[in-house]
Amino acid sequence: MGAPIASDLETSALHELTGYEDCNFLLDDVVWEDGGPSKAVLKVTNPLEAKKDENIDFQVKLCEILNERGIPCPNIISRLDGRAWGLEEIVDGVCLPVRIFGVLPGSNLEQFSFDPQLVKDIGELLAKFHIITDESKLSVSHIPYIAVEHRKSILNEVKLQLENSIISEERSQLISQCLEEYEDRIVRNGHLHEFGLIHSDINETNLLITEIDGKKKITGLLDFGDVHHSFRIVDIASTVLYLHLSDKLKQGLPKLEGIVNKKKILSTPLDTILPYSDGRNHSFA
Repeated sequence: MGAPIASDLETSALHELTGYEDCNFLLDDVVWEDGGPSKAVLKVTNPLEAKKDENIDFQVKLCEILNERGIPCPNIISRLDGRAWGLEEIVDGVCLPVRIFGVLPGSNLEQFSFDPQLVKDIGELLAKFHIITDESKLSVSHIPYIAVEHRKSILNEVKLQLENSIISEERSQLISQCLEEYEDRIVRNGHLHEFGLIHSDINETNLLITEIDGKKKITGLLDFGDVHHSFRIVDIASTVLYLHLSDKLKQGLPKLEGIVNKKKILSTPLDTILPYSDGRNHSFA
């Protein structure tokens, strides 16, 4: 890489972490000129998010606000020039945003069983995220390509996959039906549903958990690259889906009772959530 990317970082070991669009690395045995944590995380943002500087600036500001309001998020380790991030040449002629974060305590949610209290806590976290982002007045124009707002593109992809025998006719019809139902029941009745910033990716790798004496605690919320404006029911649905798909105890479809404690957002029946959950599940299974 070109210019120094973090304040007084001299050397470290590099280990690749889970990442889909982004490239994430654990910096281990870090040596700093003036002292600092022994571990850090380096994130190289994907080209789609990198198209607009405001996307990265938004994520930085959002994390600051969430931390201030009690939702633990990774803290930025500033560059030598004082900025939170900078463009670095990753390969010849390709420059992408690079950030370095401090490491939060805990392990990924996927390492734990989803007992009822933990599921309730996740629901409360989701509701708190919605409340805080509403009060923050933050806004961003970015919409991730996987979002249901791009359902026409999703249907085009489904058509291509069907033509190339990647998915079955039955699955293709199910996806189309789910997206059509989402259009009919949610979009056309938008005035009945809360709209605002959603995390859109609260899954088994984006929550950190600690467990002491059998009591689990959420210690970190990660990855804000999919945050965008949408119907809040979408955030609930995707969270329910992720918990259901990664539940090792096979407890059935979880209900995020915790979100009701924080906000009267589930005034619509649970079956309103299912069209979106099913569509997303079968689109990317």
